[in-house]
Amino acid sequence: KEIIPLVREVIEKVNRMSIEEQKHLLEKIAPEKLEERKTEEKRELPRIKGLQEGRVVTRFAPEPNGYLHIGHALTAFINYYYRKTYGGVFWLRFEDTNPRKEKIEFYEAIEEDLRWLGIRWDRKKCNSEDMPLYYEYARKLISNGHAYVCKCELEKIREYRLLGKECKCRTLSPEDHLETFEKMLEGAYREGEATIRLKGDMSSPNTTLRDPVIFRIIEAEHPIQGDKYIVWPTYDYACSIQDGLCRITHVLRSAEFEIRTELQNMIRELLGLPNPIIVHYSRFNVKGTPTSKREITKLIDEGIVEGWDDPRLVTLRALRRRGILPKTIEDLMYQIGLSKANPIIDWKLLTGLNRKNVDRIANRYFAVINPILLEVENAPEREISLPIHPDKPEEKVRKFTVGDQFYISALDAKGLKRGEEIRLKDLYNIKIIDFRDSVVCGVFVDFKRLLKKKIQWVPVDQAIKLKVYVPMELIDEHGNIVKDSMKTEYGYVESNVTREKVGNIVQFERYGFCRLEKISKESVEAVYAHD
Repeated sequence: KEIIPLVREVIEKVNRMSIEEQKHLLEKIAPEKLEERKTEEKRELPRIKGLQEGRVVTRFAPEPNGYLHIGHALTAFINYYYRKTYGGVFWLRFEDTNPRKEKIEFYEAIEEDLRWLGIRWDRKKCNSEDMPLYYEYARKLISNGHAYVCKCELEKIREYRLLGKECKCRTLSPEDHLETFEKMLEGAYREGEATIRLKGDMSSPNTTLRDPVIFRIIEAEHPIQGDKYIVWPTYDYACSIQDGLCRITHVLRSAEFEIRTELQNMIRELLGLPNPIIVHYSRFNVKGTPTSKREITKLIDEGIVEGWDDPRLVTLRALRRRGILPKTIEDLMYQIGLSKANPIIDWKLLTGLNRKNVDRIANRYFAVINPILLEVENAPEREISLPIHPDKPEEKVRKFTVGDQFYISALDAKGLKRGEEIRLKDLYNIKIIDFRDSVVCGVFVDFKRLLKKKIQWVPVDQAIKLKVYVPMELIDEHGNIVKDSMKTEYGYVESNVTREKVGNIVQFERYGFCRLEKISKESVEAVYAHD
């Protein structure tokens, strides 16, 4: 009688909300429920303007200065989706014109991670391959009065851009600037002594148009080009030209780049290159973990996380180690789409999607955490067979020879009472008769009755040691690093698990899905994915 009026009130409140409001609220309080709808929405992204069958050209253009994270993966999937759906070309293009930050290991890691995702590129190139071309375009811009050499110190450049004030370097003739540019290329100037700036609009509300630097001197060896060049193009300059050269039809990227669109289009127009259609969507963030390379590097340097594959992170290496599947990340892409709602992805949404995918493939095993001993009087010695997976009852089985000693979890043991009858899952029923010296004592009752209360067990004779790393949220709601955000749990697992391979994802029944990291005859180590 008390509940019914409350239920009606809630129903009426929900019914007054729009579908979008309902979805938004559900994403906050129970994102996993969105995945439990009986009718799944069609898996597609919205059609965007300018799509022509067989002529779509998209690109994924990472800078090889770190490992890819989930945001990169979603961008790669989005661009790959439109090429795959409508036909055309998908480029993998390395934005590698900052030699101080790039490393060969990152080029290789990016390709490896994309292959793991199942993304295949049609063409590949590095921006650093076209250095002579960038210089030719620079000469063209200088000759036409659209660019100039600036010898102002960096602080002065920043100050004048903030104030919208032009420097004196801007007033010199194109001939003077061309001569100085050639001297820059010959090494007559050191790092910080001269830059090339585009003549934009110093009064523009879009600060990227306030005479941006398009070339700077960097005295560092490039991982591919070596020390062949010292004058390097900035991201905006190189990216603009490459999108034109590669004939990119659609650039699909996160909204952090939106402010740069006007500048990049301006550069292409000055050089006579075509502009692509550019679509922006919100940058993806995951609750409780950083995606910024700078922040992750700091966490690694300070020893807070182990490395780029620490399972508390959302780099692809970390997600892979945690047992998150590529299909899950692709499913997430369909969930979020091209939203501009600035989504904060909750781990519950990610693990909810992953659970559906791993449930189909993960073999089942018995395991107990924080184990204590259970001894059963009058226990019948018997051999039992259980399926490796509930959907594959006849393919493979796990065999147990059980005696009178078992490991059960301390959590299960805590809830037991003398005289209580319980069922050892998939085995038989026992009655609890005593507790002594951290040992639970029971007596065999029968096989057939299906009791409501079941507990997990591992036979002592077939138990091997289990160590599980349990990652939790690394950053709290106030932005502080959470201490002890990686928990380690110990227990026992049935020895049948040693048939698995390192890297396989399994389910330890009534505990959760885990990815196996180390396997030997005596022990297993795993990373906890989710329940």
